[in-house]
Amino acid sequence: MLLFAIPQATPSAVPLAIAMYLWGVFQNAAFTSFTTAVGKAEAAIRGRAFSINTACVFMGSSIGTAAMGVVNSSKGFVTVGLVCMVATAAASVIVASKLVTAPKA
Repeated sequence: MLLFAIPQATPSAVPLAIAMYLWGVFQNAAFTSFTTAVGKAEAAIRGRAFSINTACVFMGSSIGTAAMGVVNSSKGFVTVGLVCMVATAAASVIVASKLVTAPKA
C-alpha cells in the first residue's frame, strides 16, 4: 500500500522512496538499540526503565507527528522523511556508542 502511495505523494518518487527506506532502517536500528540498552539495566530498575522507554516512544511519536505536520505543510513529505532519517540516525549513533563504551558488569 505504501509503495502505491509514493507516486501520488510527490512528483519525484525516487528521493521519497530513498528517504523512507533510510528512515525505516535507522528508526529500527535506534529502536532495537534503545530496547537492548534498557534490557541490560539492573533487574531492580528494568521495569521502570522499560516504562520510561515506552513513554518516550509514544511521546516522541505524538510530538513528532505534530511537528512533521508543520514541516510537511511548508516543505513537503520528502523533507519529513529526511528530517526523521537524520534524527533517528543520530539517535542510533549515540546509543550505539554508549553500548560499545559501557563497562561490562
